Amino acid sequence: MKRILLSATLLLTGSLLAQTVDIFNYSGLLNANGWTTHSGTAGQFSTLSSSSDNGNSLSYSGLAPSTGNRTSFIAGNSEDVNKALTGISGVGYISFLIKVNSTTGMNPAGEYFTGFGSTAGANVTVFGGRVFIKPGTGAGFFQLGIQNMSGGTPTQTYTGDLALGQTVLVVMKLVASSSLSPSQASLFINPTPGQIEPSTPSVTNSSGTTNYSNFASVFLRQSGNATTGSGSFELDEIRAAGSWAAVLPCDAPTTYYADIDNDGFGDANNIISTCYTLSGYVTNNSDCNDNNAAINPNTTWYQDLDGDTYGNSSVTLIQCSQPNGYVLNNTDCDDSNPTILAISTWYADADADGFGNPTVSTQNCTQPLGYVANNTDCDDNNFAVNPNATEIYDNIDNNCDGNTDEGFTLVTYYFDNDGDGFGGSIITSSTSNPGSGWVLVGGDCDDNNIAINPSATDIPGNGIDEDCIGGDAVIQPTSLGIYEFTGTTNCTDINTAVTAQPTGATFSAYSTVGTNCSGAANVFNNSGWNQTANIDLTEFNEFTVNANNCKSITAVRLSFDHRASGTAIPTWYVRSSVDNFTTNLGTATSNSTLTNAVIDLPAGFTNLNTVTFRFYVTGATSNSMTWRQDNVNLFGFINDLPLVTYYADADGDGFGNASVSQQSCSPINGYVSNNTDCNDNNQSINPTTIWYQDADNDTFGNGNVTFVGCVPPSGYVLNATDCDDSNNQINSSILYYTDADIDGYGTGNGQLFCSNPGTGYATQNGDCNDNNNAINPGSAEICDNLDNNCNNQTDEGLTFVNYFVDADNDGFGTGVAQSFCSNPGAGFALQAGDCNDNNNAIYPGATDIADNGIDENCDSVDGYLGIDNVPFGNVQLYPNPNNGTFQLKGDFVDGAEVIITDLNGKVLGKFQAFENNQEIAINGMLSGCYFVNIRNNEAQKVLRFIVK
Repeated sequence: MKRILLSATLLLTGSLLAQTVDIFNYSGLLNANGWTTHSGTAGQFSTLSSSSDNGNSLSYSGLAPSTGNRTSFIAGNSEDVNKALTGISGVGYISFLIKVNSTTGMNPAGEYFTGFGSTAGANVTVFGGRVFIKPGTGAGFFQLGIQNMSGGTPTQTYTGDLALGQTVLVVMKLVASSSLSPSQASLFINPTPGQIEPSTPSVTNSSGTTNYSNFASVFLRQSGNATTGSGSFELDEIRAAGSWAAVLPCDAPTTYYADIDNDGFGDANNIISTCYTLSGYVTNNSDCNDNNAAINPNTTWYQDLDGDTYGNSSVTLIQCSQPNGYVLNNTDCDDSNPTILAISTWYADADADGFGNPTVSTQNCTQPLGYVANNTDCDDNNFAVNPNATEIYDNIDNNCDGNTDEGFTLVTYYFDNDGDGFGGSIITSSTSNPGSGWVLVGGDCDDNNIAINPSATDIPGNGIDEDCIGGDAVIQPTSLGIYEFTGTTNCTDINTAVTAQPTGATFSAYSTVGTNCSGAANVFNNSGWNQTANIDLTEFNEFTVNANNCKSITAVRLSFDHRASGTAIPTWYVRSSVDNFTTNLGTATSNSTLTNAVIDLPAGFTNLNTVTFRFYVTGATSNSMTWRQDNVNLFGFINDLPLVTYYADADGDGFGNASVSQQSCSPINGYVSNNTDCNDNNQSINPTTIWYQDADNDTFGNGNVTFVGCVPPSGYVLNATDCDDSNNQINSSILYYTDADIDGYGTGNGQLFCSNPGTGYATQNGDCNDNNNAINPGSAEICDNLDNNCNNQTDEGLTFVNYFVDADNDGFGTGVAQSFCSNPGAGFALQAGDCNDNNNAIYPGATDIADNGIDENCDSVDGYLGIDNVPFGNVQLYPNPNNGTFQLKGDFVDGAEVIITDLNGKVLGKFQAFENNQEIAINGMLSGCYFVNIRNNEAQKVLRFIVK
């Protein structure tokens, strides 16, 4: 135990010790005396050794006296230095003295000059609790400011004006515990040393949205130039710690000693010097055992002569340590006899019944007056209650056996509070004679009201169960309307309405459809009824009841008189519009005797706006059989519909505008029953709107931090697309599509990414074949019978040429031309006219061997169809036969004359040939044989051709 308590004491002591960052008890540069330059030009920070408040130091009343020198900030210098810290977490404090003699060189917008660094040494980039300085609002003043962190869009919070030329005591506090987000920084200006931390700081700031995690150093920073920056001022007595007391050492501390056992005496070996009054510490140090409150300088020790560890109360010593032969207890009955030890335990017998109270006892060598040795009394204030007493009926355990009123025969009575002869069921008394106010009959459901009891008469519909049967009596329905058909004599399909219209509803005229009227006085009488056993839905009697505005109908019962003519016994049925005349509400037969039918309607006939009843008849014996009705009576209630306030819902989001309303007993188009909309012109803003935090103020929200409601806190937006809400340069995500063939075009619905996910994704969609990187919307269409550019077309925009099947590859084909956008290769030819596509020696223009039975040149004869006069060279005509259009190919001499004639010599065409391959087309040529005569000077060649 001693070891544990000592550890706790040392921990408390350590928490009060400040790390004295610097009191500048040296001369020269700071970076040569424990500080490290981490930015700017090294060697700018130095100490001042000129006279100041106290010697060469700054000082403050009540603060521990300053020694050594002080440091200075000089406008135009630029150097940042830091000094390492240890042992601070969660909450950190920095205290310092500052004197500003001039605001020259201070940035009017403020510059920070000290605070905590999250690292120490040559690289410090994250700062917490930055303290700022700037000129005051008037000449002769300056201001100090504080900023917690740098995330988001932070601002500084400044104090009021502080006078130039005066030393100011400043404490900066930074709370960076996990329970507070973001971190919070505060400034205390001129607090009193030796007092507890004020509950309200001078200024507080939590504008930065990030947290602070590591108290690694204190930094000093002078920045800017000679005209703007942190300016010129002096600093001294810099301290840092994890507690308020540790950074404000007073000039007259008190020495305290730990009082662990709280006996008012301190432990001389457990010391703290502080200006504070500490709980658990005292100013004296005379305790000899601080783990036992019973042992201190005031302890009384009792002599133990017989060595039985029980002391003699008459022989004592008062001192801190235990004397030899003395003990702390004084209960020995005989200190000369070790066999006679401590006193006996005696129990108080207040009622003098010989039985003691087990809860009140004393120890003594002899029996004290009013005490006994046993402790079995269960009521020491009642002489009649003890283990020897006789049990009586009084709801008390008289004999202390743990039971009450045992052995009695009991009768149950009920307390009748309202005096109506019936008791309530909550308060009961079981006894033979309970007295006034008790009755033998229970069952009263309201024992505070004499008019409510099991024998009372229940008043229907008042919401009170007067007779205690478990509910209010039902109000009996009234006749809403009755058709008596008074005065009816003539035949009509529409008869009179009800005798009297009710208030709140309207009965229609009584009518028939599909039957014949048969005249009868004061009844509704019809013939021509259905003679089959099946209901004919096209013939019926009917009437309708319509509720008036803001009313409804509850139909409970329908009754009517009916009979049939002669000996016929037809069957009637009643149906209603509630289920489109599907269910039979009632059915029975009629005969010649006038009979009354009563139909109790089901629960579905409640709060109706309108209802129609129809009467059908089956099994008529003849077309002339009549079925008549009289006194058709509908029973029920006319209900008032409650008025409801409806609110305009202009934006259709289901939430209404509280300032625009109407009352109605039925819903109103464009209105709703709630009035919680905060912007009825914007469907997206209502109490269920989800807002997203925009911490970096880039108008893009963080989907993980939300607020649901009408009006969000400051800094929330409607979209949730921010990729990094701590950086306003990174916001909306980009939609990427799967690009399996890596051709720059993807497929599918796409996924949102904040940055390029890498290979296999593209920002453009529309690839129609993601397994072929030559096919995408950016590709050129080529002749391959594929949709290369993904426009749902194939080989569009290409030039197509007609080719003919050339099975023998002799350059001439047969059959119907086929169109290709590229040369289909072997087996196809551009020219038709082959008359044998299985022999490559037979084609138009081939050399024809006469009289061999083969038409090698496809001119339909064996041998040439031409007459050569003078050798003219090689001339070919194809196709042959043809349709009047053919090709001439050969070694023509420029200006050769070509004459086309029929078999009679009639010239059909004449022209000059200048090319070795000449196409000739003669329109309107009839089928038959024709000649082509080619002449050039003395040379001549005649060819025959056939037009099919």
